Amino acid sequence: MGRLKYFNTGTTNNAETGYFEGTVISLPINLKWEYCIINNFKGNLYTGFALNQEIESHYYYPSNENTDFSKFFGTFNAGIGFAYFIKNKTAVFVNYETYLFGNNRDSKNGFSPIFPNSTDNSIFNIGVKYNFKKLSNIKND
Repeated sequence: MGRLKYFNTGTTNNAETGYFEGTVISLPINLKWEYCIINNFKGNLYTGFALNQEIESHYYYPSNENTDFSKFFGTFNAGIGFAYFIKNKTAVFVNYETYLFGNNRDSKNGFSPIFPNSTDNSIFNIGVKYNFKKLSNIKND
């Protein structure tokens, strides 16, 4: 499953290390498991990797801190969602997803290298989706 996302991002640090705000275009590539809850109501879980490109960056760091971080980076992406199918291929959906362990924003790397000081984003989505392939187990009215 692939999508294209546009969202605001940032880090929150203390006054000593500063903080970052920006805007990102993300291409999450996920494996999705969709399951039927009852009749036309389905749930889904997904996980994968997202490729991200910063298109806007604002650093509020002390003047002696490095702000030359990569604008292109990867993140871990996971989520959960629900969809109600109005027709065989059309559904209204809600989902929650998170983007973790992205581009490290700490030039001193005072954090563990396993858990970088990176942007961790959570996004709640509401929308209408259309499936191009025929779905089974959906009742048509």
